[in-house]
Amino acid sequence: MKLITPIIILLLTTSSALSQENSDILVPVKYVFWGSRLVDQQTTQTVGKGKYRIEILHRFGTVENGIEDNFGIYAPSNISMGLGYGISDKIEIEFQSEKNNKVQEFGAKYKFLQQDVSGAMPVSLTYYLSLSADTHDSDYFGENYLFTDRLFYTNQLTVARQFRYKSMTMMTFSYVHFNTVDESIQHDKMEINTAVGYKISKKRSVFASYQIPWDVNIFRDNTTITSSPKQGLCFGLESATRTHNFQVFITSRDNISLGKDLVNNQNEISLKNLRVGFNIRITLGEKHNSH
Repeated sequence: MKLITPIIILLLTTSSALSQENSDILVPVKYVFWGSRLVDQQTTQTVGKGKYRIEILHRFGTVENGIEDNFGIYAPSNISMGLGYGISDKIEIEFQSEKNNKVQEFGAKYKFLQQDVSGAMPVSLTYYLSLSADTHDSDYFGENYLFTDRLFYTNQLTVARQFRYKSMTMMTFSYVHFNTVDESIQHDKMEINTAVGYKISKKRSVFASYQIPWDVNIFRDNTTITSSPKQGLCFGLESATRTHNFQVFITSRDNISLGKDLVNNQNEISLKNLRVGFNIRITLGEKHNSH
């Protein structure tokens, strides 16, 4: 965090200076990809000033049992529901509640940079910060329980670029810290997520995403680590209108809270561990903001 803080300050200063210098000539690219979330990763989009976003995120069971449970459709599933609000075109706040992990998450996203049609600003850049609480019964946290044992913090720095309105690429650097963890894992984790998308029609695009958890030795405060999170993979189809965004995909992960995925995901990338999921987003407001 000592390194992340000055980087964020530098980006904020640079983006403010660029905005002031070029405010009369920059024409923002209107993104047609992904909305404000791609599967469980934040994107560089915000909902827009004065707009509301309602989300339903659903993950079915794995396909391992085949037709017995209709390839996971009838298996126990995980679900999360959320609400977002645009304080400005650059600032968004949100709340998410996930069923399986009993996580209540409060987050905020700030857009530092916005890609410009002319190429003067070649990328979009956002920073997302969330405070999450695990609301299991206090016995879940063992002896000497404190309320702070429930808390964990997730940071995401996301950069994205769209090419000729047909394709898009995104990279996200994530860092999560848990106040309390099992002895087999460490408190801090990092991850790099890469994603690509291609527009196949006016309202539809295909995408793929690959997540690589990253153990950094400077964060290792437990020398007896026996469990590390596994890499993740997902691919799917998105359909979008002015007010609705629908993603259906196949993924190797079942946790919806990114922090829980970074620490707890033990699903190897294999056919038996794949599962179907979908995200539904509805944007409410006087007019749709797609920047």
